Amino acid sequence: MERLRFKDHNSNYEEPDSLIIADLFDKIKDINKNKLNKNVITNSAEFGLISQKLFFDKDIAIEENTAKYTIIKKGDFVYNPRKSSTAPYGPFNCYRLEEPGIVSPLYSCLRPKNPEYTDYLLYYFESPAWHSYIYHNGNQGGARHDRVGMTEDLLMGIPVSLPIKEERDKIVSFLKLLDDYLKNQEEIVKCLVNRKEGILTKLFNGELCFKNVNYHAWEEIELSEILKERKEKSNGTEDIYSVSVSKGLVNQVEHLGRSFAAEDTSKYKVAHYGDVIYTKSPTGSFKWGIVKQSRIEKNVIISPLYGVFSPLNANLGYIIDAYFSSSIRAHNYLITQIRKGAKNTINISNDEFLAKSIYLPIDEEEQRVIANFISIMNEEIDVARKKLESIRNVKKGILQKLFIY
Repeated sequence: MERLRFKDHNSNYEEPDSLIIADLFDKIKDINKNKLNKNVITNSAEFGLISQKLFFDKDIAIEENTAKYTIIKKGDFVYNPRKSSTAPYGPFNCYRLEEPGIVSPLYSCLRPKNPEYTDYLLYYFESPAWHSYIYHNGNQGGARHDRVGMTEDLLMGIPVSLPIKEERDKIVSFLKLLDDYLKNQEEIVKCLVNRKEGILTKLFNGELCFKNVNYHAWEEIELSEILKERKEKSNGTEDIYSVSVSKGLVNQVEHLGRSFAAEDTSKYKVAHYGDVIYTKSPTGSFKWGIVKQSRIEKNVIISPLYGVFSPLNANLGYIIDAYFSSSIRAHNYLITQIRKGAKNTINISNDEFLAKSIYLPIDEEEQRVIANFISIMNEEIDVARKKLESIRNVKKGILQKLFIY
């Protein structure tokens, strides 16, 4: 692959210096032994180095254990060996907050010898330029299959290509412009999602109605009256799907890289187009599980642990999907139906899930208008998200061409 270069055609190009991390960083060994620092930081592949309270909505670290945590300051780099789809060799991020923080002893912490290189190095480690070195020299499995077996010698030996200042500055300026474009699109998606949730909140609170239909008063309807459990089992020919918060039903192989289903899928449940699925398992802010309508235009199979329900009509199912799209509404509905089992597992039968009422429109024409309106908002968000994903892919490609030598 030919590398993308930032240079004037009339100037002489200089090959970058071949260095290693040990040439550019010192290992940080400042420990929170007195436990005075309470600012626990998590190294996230998606959000970078962020307060643990913001990331998890609570402190995961146990106060008594933070005596072994490493103290980091603004400008320090932190490596997390935990692998993910967005960071297959673990996230390598720079700490940007003013207040010193502490990080898990599982992380590796580095302080740049020359802060002038910081912005360039941040982009370098966001690229896959150093992955090949880890692949050929490191233990991929580590102590656990989800972590890179990163030793101090391996870390400090990671190669770094450092071009002259002129080219470094051009690379950083260009990528910062791309980041600004990316952040702007992220903000557009966020605003559209917030606008939709604001409208849905008013809709389900009875503050919003549609005047272009023969409006009927909404009624409090028990879900058992409009959802019927589907008990159809797999015949062995259907594709296996999972359920996600943002995308609804997704093909396991296409979206997760492999199937997580048991070898015998005879007990897996069939979901038809328009069916409503309740996962009964915690996911992010949806601590009692998520509820989604299948938009897959064929029969698929899902986990036998899930509940599958056929609505009176597809529009009503669409509205139920919108109702449970809010973690707050989902929590308020499910909290009274859940029975916690051993180890805080979620115990709820399908009958218990259906045995509660929510306010819904009873007129079919109104259901159709509302479902169409929600669909338009969803399509607008989908378009914005696809553009965001496209920008991310462009950046990913540019990073690869900029830093692979």
